[in-house]
Amino acid sequence: MTRIVSPGFLRPQMDRVNAGTWELLDRDGTWIPLPLAVPDWDYATELTFRRSVEVDDSSIRDECQLPTSAPLGISVMWHATGTNRRGAFPMATIGDRYATVLASLRGDELGGQLHLRTMVLLAGDVTDGGSLAPRRSGSILWSDDTSVFLEGESALFPTEEIDFAATGIAPAAAAWYLEWNPGDPLSATLGSLRLFINSGHEPVRRAAAHPTADAATKAITSAMLYDVLRQLIEGALDSADFDDTTSYPRGTLGASMRAVLRLAFRESSIDVVRALRRTSRSDFEVRIQAAARLFSR
Repeated sequence: MTRIVSPGFLRPQMDRVNAGTWELLDRDGTWIPLPLAVPDWDYATELTFRRSVEVDDSSIRDECQLPTSAPLGISVMWHATGTNRRGAFPMATIGDRYATVLASLRGDELGGQLHLRTMVLLAGDVTDGGSLAPRRSGSILWSDDTSVFLEGESALFPTEEIDFAATGIAPAAAAWYLEWNPGDPLSATLGSLRLFINSGHEPVRRAAAHPTADAATKAITSAMLYDVLRQLIEGALDSADFDDTTSYPRGTLGASMRAVLRLAFRESSIDVVRALRRTSRSDFEVRIQAAARLFSR
């Protein structure tokens, strides 16, 4: 049985709000309609969104028994399933029936599927409306939902199958081997970092080819992602050439290292993270587990 939940106050007709198409700022600086999936995305890629919304604010106030002075605003809540992080865009004010919501989201906050909920809200408390009028700031008068898949997490580490036993690149029983050098943070990530998969290790080879085929391959993929994040973080901490205050260009190894540090340790400086690793190794390790969402993807 479907459960109908009443908000406890009047809401306007749905057609009182005409929300335009979500747009995404492309790499070349142009705005494009938000696709179903964002290809070639990784944790170092910041995403910028915008949406224009037309609001018949006069009709909304009439239908909700609100006074003409009742403030209305537009807010967008976001949720990324890959990191389970949430947030909100800055509140947009409605002027002459129109408003534009605009915000940039850091790549290290995102992952998986990104959900965007656009809402027309009461932007302040109201004390002189009708008996069924919304009264509390933040009351949702209208909303709709949009989702986009963020593809290409594996772009953080290009992969290649190779037989460890035949090449001697790593012990024959090893599962994978990350080849990289943190000493050149301005180099391109895709050219300086490569994950070799042991083709002689059948479970791992299968997981690399079909990362979400079943529970076993998902677990192996999760462990692989965790290990790569851990190695990138350790490499950044040990590198004399990496500076976490430098704004490295997108697509560089420095941007990737900075992104994974933020993913696990938020805004902590590299010196604070180094101190945590030195004084509390367990706390340091468990934060990387949480950032990778080990075995929960």
